Amino acid sequence: MPQLSILVPIYNVEPYLQRCIGSVLSQDFTDYELILVDDGSPDRCPAICDEASAKDLRIKVVHKANGGLPSARLAGFEVACGEFVVFLDSDDWLLPGALAMLHRLMMSGDYDIVKTRPCRSDGHSQWLESYPTNAGEIEGSVAYAEQMNYNLIHPYLHSGIYRKSVFTADVFRSISDAGISFGEDWFANMMIAPNVMRVLVVDEPSHIYYVNSESIVGNSILSDGVNRQAGTLLEDCLKPWNYEVWQMVVSKRYIGKLIRFFAPEVPFTRAEYDIVHNYYVEHPAVRRYSEAKHLRFFDCYAAYWLYVHAYRFLFKWIRLKGRTRKLQY
Repeated sequence: MPQLSILVPIYNVEPYLQRCIGSVLSQDFTDYELILVDDGSPDRCPAICDEASAKDLRIKVVHKANGGLPSARLAGFEVACGEFVVFLDSDDWLLPGALAMLHRLMMSGDYDIVKTRPCRSDGHSQWLESYPTNAGEIEGSVAYAEQMNYNLIHPYLHSGIYRKSVFTADVFRSISDAGISFGEDWFANMMIAPNVMRVLVVDEPSHIYYVNSESIVGNSILSDGVNRQAGTLLEDCLKPWNYEVWQMVVSKRYIGKLIRFFAPEVPFTRAEYDIVHNYYVEHPAVRRYSEAKHLRFFDCYAAYWLYVHAYRFLFKWIRLKGRTRKLQY
């Protein structure tokens, strides 16, 4: 059995797929299986997968009807045989020596996860993302859940390596069945929290995450209805396990409400302000996880109203250049 299973969900990425596959095949660590999951891609991706598999016995190909990212990951997970899992998106690529580094770090301690520093590229330049915890060890499942819930560590499945046993197929199946099409990585990371005892975070990249420079600001924003739907999924998973962690998830929802006050596309009402403000009064500890700019004048509605609307105006015309993002319900 291979040490590593590398899961690559694939849909409509013909210009990038060879780069992704090549970055794996050029690694100096070779004890892996590369699982290419064709999620009903309408371009030449299915053929590219089959051609790669014919040339290298370490490559498995799964062809399936289009079902979205979580269902593609589920299909790949179900055929994975490795002790450890590396997630790689099909338009991304591994840095040279990445697999050797990830395996060495995983074997250096009794870790369930090793997370590396996320690195992004728009095709012209590369930059590292920064989080409050860019390096160090996390001990215990509740500590891991707290770090993940409040975005103190990066929320991605890529840029790291996982012990396969922390997952079950139901993690991906539940996300897929719930129709979650945003933040899938964060949901998976939260849902495995009960099984995660030790995490190592290293300040060094292993993956390059490709982004379209036109979409860095984002073309859509989530409604509160979407967050309620997401909360239901996590409640079923986390509330029976640890009520403290579930309360963290609830707190994050209110942090999300606070952030949406500053989105020009979302109505700002006194009623919603009162709901959020009352929660912050009753749970003062949540303030330390909120950005200072979102709390400025927060305890005086009149001043906060002026501040929020000035921020929204400037954000729309300077950052968004007058665009209106789609509100996802």
